[in-house]
Amino acid sequence: MYLDNSHISKPDDKDIKIWRYLDISKFLSIIDKRALFFSRAEYLGDPFEGSIPQSKGQINLNKYFGRVSNVMYSDDGTAHEWYSDHYLFRNMAYLCCFHMNPIESTALWSIYAQNNNGIAIQSTFDRLCKCFHVDHVNTENIGVVKYIDYFPESPETIDVLKWAPLPLFYKRKNYEHERELRAIIPFPASVLRGGELTKEILDRFPKGLFIPVDLDILIERIYLAPSSPSWIKDLLNSILKKYEVNKEIWPSALDQSPII
Repeated sequence: MYLDNSHISKPDDKDIKIWRYLDISKFLSIIDKRALFFSRAEYLGDPFEGSIPQSKGQINLNKYFGRVSNVMYSDDGTAHEWYSDHYLFRNMAYLCCFHMNPIESTALWSIYAQNNNGIAIQSTFDRLCKCFHVDHVNTENIGVVKYIDYFPESPETIDVLKWAPLPLFYKRKNYEHERELRAIIPFPASVLRGGELTKEILDRFPKGLFIPVDLDILIERIYLAPSSPSWIKDLLNSILKKYEVNKEIWPSALDQSPII
């Protein structure tokens, strides 16, 4: 169930369009399971996931509030291995990511729909928040990712006292093009069993979770990748009908022909 969190930034427009670009096999998995896949933060491919800025202000903030144990930095400003709240959340939180944009993105089509084999689920922030009403186990937090400078000369800080998983809503400026909206499950009830968390226990956590959603609410439109052959559209429409998903497959706007 979606839980509003005052410490997380929200879009100004609750009806802003959001997109999830997928290859067709992953899309069919969503339809079959009626669930979104949430990846464990550790496996998203960015070593900075859930980390904090290396600025002096951040170090002082963490020491002052006692939020991080044994924080140490080498001479070049990079962080040593350490065990902390942030290490825990990076390894036990689960994320599902969307792209905010009023129109389709050619860049994301090229990444997620190689060989014209993909679709995009178009939704809105409001629809995403409401679609989790069928999940009675977990709590989903949804918000806009902020892009900041993480390096020693930076003035940036993240006030982890407000909410320990907050760093998961921040990324390096190198990723600003993603315009990301994230749904996060910071405390997955389905995998947390109580007791002290150790590295051995965390290592046994699943790499991902399928979280049930109401597809009728989540999906506003489904778009086919540019230049896809017509038989793929026919096949997908047939599959949606069998699964009783009352949504039409739309062609990509990038397939439109110029007037002249």
